[in-house]
Amino acid sequence: MPRAVALDRAQAIATLEGFLKDFERWFAQPGGPAPVELQRWLTPGFHLWSNGELIIHSTDEYVERIANLHRRYESCQVEPIMGETVVCNHTAVVQYRVHLTAKDRKTTDLHLMAIAHFEEDKIAQWTQVVHQKGLPHWDQ
Repeated sequence: MPRAVALDRAQAIATLEGFLKDFERWFAQPGGPAPVELQRWLTPGFHLWSNGELIIHSTDEYVERIANLHRRYESCQVEPIMGETVVCNHTAVVQYRVHLTAKDRKTTDLHLMAIAHFEEDKIAQWTQVVHQKGLPHWDQ
């Protein structure tokens, strides 16, 4: 069996930046992205972990999650990646911020650190830790 090639740092960063930019765009689309749009960045078996809980088991569930967030929030702004992105083997660690504006115009600032696990050049798993000050929790 051939040995897998380690992830190229520049390609990993480009993928992460593209994925986050598209997330912001998908959020603005009523109903969220079409599943085919996710294929550019995510594997079909994509998993999302948030604060220690597995919340997404597939790209279809991810589409529904974005649509649910869109119903609750009027807008979403993703800041560019902060600091240094660490890339090792098939994993990249990234830090970024998201600003959400609810339908009632209340704003929520989220600080996220995520570990992206890649298969080939696509994200197979996204494990994030989300920090937010104040209540209510952004995802409740």
